[in-house]
Amino acid sequence: MHSKKIAVTLLSLAMLFGFVVIVVEMPTPVSAGTIWVDDSFPSEDDTHKWTIQAGVDNATPGDTVYVYNGTYYENVWVDKSIDLIGENRSNTIVDGEENENVFMIVADGVNISGFKILNSGNNRGESGIHLNYVRNCDIANNSFINSGLYLRGFELSHFETHNILTDNIVNGDPLYYYKNTSNIDINGIPIGQLILVNCVNINVSNLYIINTDVAIEIAYSSFINMTNNNLTNNNRGIYLYFTNNTSITSHNASDNVDGIYIDKSSNITVGDSWFSNNSYITGAGVYLSYSRDIKVINCTAYNNGLYGVTIFYSPNTTLRNYTAIEEFYGISVYESSGNTILNCTSKDGVYGIRMAVSQNNTLRNCSFTNNTYNFVVVGANNIYNFYQDIDTTNTVNGKPIYYLIGHSDLEFNETIDIGFMGLVSCHNIIVKNHTLFNNGQAVLLVNTTDTLIDNIIGPNNRRGVFLVKSSKNTITNCSSNFNYYANIEIVQQSSNNVISNCSVEHNSNQYGGIFIEDSSNNHIIHSTIYNNKYGVYIKGSSYDNVITNNTISSNDNYGVYITASINNYIFHNNFVSNTVQAYDDTSYGNQWDNGYPLGGNYWSNYIGVDDFKGPNQNIPGNDDIGDMNYPIDADSIDNYPLMNPFRSIENYTILRQGWNLISIPLIQQEQNLTRVLGSIDSWYDAVQWYDITDTGDPWKHHKVGKPFGNDLFELNETMGFWIHITQPGDTIFLYNGTQPTSNQSITLYPGWNHVGYPSLMNRIRPNALNNINFSTDVDGVWAYNASTQKWKEIGPSDYFELGRGYWIHAKVTKTWIVPL
Repeated sequence: MHSKKIAVTLLSLAMLFGFVVIVVEMPTPVSAGTIWVDDSFPSEDDTHKWTIQAGVDNATPGDTVYVYNGTYYENVWVDKSIDLIGENRSNTIVDGEENENVFMIVADGVNISGFKILNSGNNRGESGIHLNYVRNCDIANNSFINSGLYLRGFELSHFETHNILTDNIVNGDPLYYYKNTSNIDINGIPIGQLILVNCVNINVSNLYIINTDVAIEIAYSSFINMTNNNLTNNNRGIYLYFTNNTSITSHNASDNVDGIYIDKSSNITVGDSWFSNNSYITGAGVYLSYSRDIKVINCTAYNNGLYGVTIFYSPNTTLRNYTAIEEFYGISVYESSGNTILNCTSKDGVYGIRMAVSQNNTLRNCSFTNNTYNFVVVGANNIYNFYQDIDTTNTVNGKPIYYLIGHSDLEFNETIDIGFMGLVSCHNIIVKNHTLFNNGQAVLLVNTTDTLIDNIIGPNNRRGVFLVKSSKNTITNCSSNFNYYANIEIVQQSSNNVISNCSVEHNSNQYGGIFIEDSSNNHIIHSTIYNNKYGVYIKGSSYDNVITNNTISSNDNYGVYITASINNYIFHNNFVSNTVQAYDDTSYGNQWDNGYPLGGNYWSNYIGVDDFKGPNQNIPGNDDIGDMNYPIDADSIDNYPLMNPFRSIENYTILRQGWNLISIPLIQQEQNLTRVLGSIDSWYDAVQWYDITDTGDPWKHHKVGKPFGNDLFELNETMGFWIHITQPGDTIFLYNGTQPTSNQSITLYPGWNHVGYPSLMNRIRPNALNNINFSTDVDGVWAYNASTQKWKEIGPSDYFELGRGYWIHAKVTKTWIVPL
């Protein structure tokens, strides 16, 4: 007899006959291989433990762990083949305290009987007894309260090796376990939990199952017809695994973790059902996982934990006449293609619909209303994930969704109602004068070119204007604020885009104002970038992204943040009161000024003075450039910080007495020669230009004061020209005009071309020539230095400079696209 039984017997005798017995040691177990568990033992040894887990840990395969009546607050991990026996299933209580699995079985050949198992965790898959890919287990004569039994790893071979479930009750009703069964009806009987394995043609109807792990668990079965079941407050209402040709109709699955979870199954129809308050963090009304050919029809999801319906790696799903109300994701599609979503409504939630990394889904007649983000498409690194079939029968807040693929030469102005604008593989589209809000993007451009986004107000979107693999687009006069990721975002090898005259404000999340990643030759100009987390964030982007003529102020983290990026240019900006004005983690990789005398940026915290001038700042006199540099960090420096905020309305070139070969880099709306040169009136006496297209008389002249014979009357930004200065010393030629906001074009003809350089910055010859191949298209570029009065051939490492004129010898006719 075990010590606890001896003590009880002797105590009874003592009470009867009046003597006292003291038990001074515990006798050995009845038989070798048994470990006794009782939380009232006076002490522990190898075979007597206070907790079930200690008993399991001390057992070896084949042992028995015998647990006396009592309440044990434990979550027991069983990793060896043993018998776990409770004294009786009414009074041997194991309470998981709603924390994880009560018993987690990870070894074959485990037998559990005689326990009352309470309060397993509330997460998906947390159970009273969780059989985790195991065989030959016998679960018998247990009582489950607010918990149940979960069979994980429904490989058929596991069941062929005889996991046995007998005489278990769940919340006072029987746990029914059918295996290899066909042609039966289960209708309206009291059931605590139902498990079907390898069953065919089963009808399950009118059941009410509450407070268990999985109310109805079905694996490797087909032609299961479930009707009018009420499944409440379970971890899962219904769980299907490798099951097909099954219908679930007229169900109420509420207050579970998941209403219905369909895993690795096919040809399932869910219809006329209600899913609500399935409220764990990852919970769903209907969760489709690695399944196909599923239909969800005439269903409503209300206020579930995360998803109304989620389609996860599940192609060819049909969602029809479905309503989602107050869902975090009303409809979520992830890595799933070829799905059809018809006549659906998603409202008053966070995401109306989110399609991520999925292709070729069809949406018709769907409405998304009053969600934080009504309509969201996410493509990751593959443009084909943006290819969807979405027409204007779908609406956002009552306005049509325009999701265009392969269109060109269209304009969408304020006369057209737009709920969402997406352009995929489009060309030459104009979108202007709209307010677009509460979507994944204000405007989405994917693989789109030569498009104008003008005067778009885009607040409260996931992203503002979002460009993916898109080039040669212009975003101008836009106001983008209070978006989650970035107000304007240019990613995935997008190039030659221009952001100009935009207001980019109030984004304290993620990347902040403007974000550029893995993209080149983009320009941010004439914009106000204010009160964001980051003003401008450039990541992994090299070569000729230009930030100029902007006011970047009061941003929370950094005004400009550059990481893993080189050969970008930041000059003529006003950095004002940013927490950290700028950051650059590359070594001498980016240029923070535009040389002398054009200068760098204005920094509101610069403490230098202006007592000297000149390239080395060593000549007495001032030039509005600080005498000492402004360090961004140890190896990123603005060599010519501006003493006063930059003004972009004028610019200048320094001319020398005699002949100067120059150009005007600003766009000349007024091209009259005497007005263009008005700032140096009376300081020049002759201007000449060579017009290669006039083969009979290519030289055009303007001689001041000459009453006849002049044939040069206009100047513009594409022309290089000679001007003869009569004034001794330095003459500052201030020229008016507007900075270019897009690449300018100059046609080169065979022979010598006299051209300008209408750009925003100096570039080395290969970058400046851009699309022109040196050797096959042109074979010579020359400039003239008036200071030294010497000609210079422009080599591959020499710079094209703003304000200079050039002779380019072309071998063929070709249009030079001058980079901005």
